[in-house]
Amino acid sequence: MPILSTLSGDGTLTLRVAGRFDFRSREAFLRSYEECEREPAAFVVDLRDAEYVDSSALGMLLLLRDFAASKGARVTLEHPRPLVARTLAASDFGHWFTVA
Repeated sequence: MPILSTLSGDGTLTLRVAGRFDFRSREAFLRSYEECEREPAAFVVDLRDAEYVDSSALGMLLLLRDFAASKGARVTLEHPRPLVARTLAASDFGHWFTVA
């Protein structure tokens, strides 16, 4: 499952997730933000192409949240498909993240 990371001029690191977001995505997802060339001011996880998320993906999002918080940054989850949005809602992720 591909992860495309893009750092914008304003310092926002966007992580675009496609396909199944599950344990097999772990290494690519962690590298996408841990190996960024400069420290991001904000993080966006674009879920428009994510077809499915499981509990390990939810855990990875929480790890990203902790990483971002240690840098004084926030994480926004954007454009989840209906199935992904239901999973996020059932897991009360709106409490921990901005979901747009």
